Amino acid sequence: MKLSKRLACIAGMVSKNSILADIGCDHGLLPISLIQQGVISKAYACDINPRPLQRAEEAITQANCCGTISTILSDGLQQVPSDADCIVIAGMGFETIRNILENGIDRLYDCQEIIVQPNTDVREMRSWISAHRFLLMRDQVIQDGHFYHILKFSARTGDVLTEDELLFGKNQDSADFLAYCMYERHKTEEILDQLSPSHDHYKKFLYYKEKLLEKTEKMDYEHE
Repeated sequence: MKLSKRLACIAGMVSKNSILADIGCDHGLLPISLIQQGVISKAYACDINPRPLQRAEEAITQANCCGTISTILSDGLQQVPSDADCIVIAGMGFETIRNILENGIDRLYDCQEIIVQPNTDVREMRSWISAHRFLLMRDQVIQDGHFYHILKFSARTGDVLTEDELLFGKNQDSADFLAYCMYERHKTEEILDQLSPSHDHYKKFLYYKEKLLEKTEKMDYEHE
């Protein structure tokens, strides 16, 4: 099964032999692909609504994965079986992801890894991980029509993230990351052109523009 670039990046972060719980599974494409590739041998496709689960069940049946992927009607992590040790929550807003994590936070300590892909407020997502002193293991930007941020962390103790890491993640230097920074730089410059220097948010956007300039110029120099 061919995945989108976004889902393929998420799949690439799932550790070998994990037991996956895909929260908000939509069509169940991620667990199906991971089963077919032999990355995992068992998965749970979970959703709060019956309709997506029905679509997932149809796709799972068509892929002959009924014996390895179970569908579960669950509000977040509430009904996820205890043997799941990799949780994926992708394609939702930050606040929804945060609420799912906080409502099931005790469950996170039993997992090897949690992979999140927030559609909004990625800085706030990093800040939440940092505030809980969780370990941010990977942080990647993918350009797949839109820019997507995919973060992998665990409940093991990690360092508090710096301001630069909150803005841009850790150890990012890919072509997609540079494209993202250039896109953000252009967008921020357009916003600044429309704001008066006396506007309440002018200094915030000016600071962000300066950080983006610093980041893109450094990456351009390193890739020469």
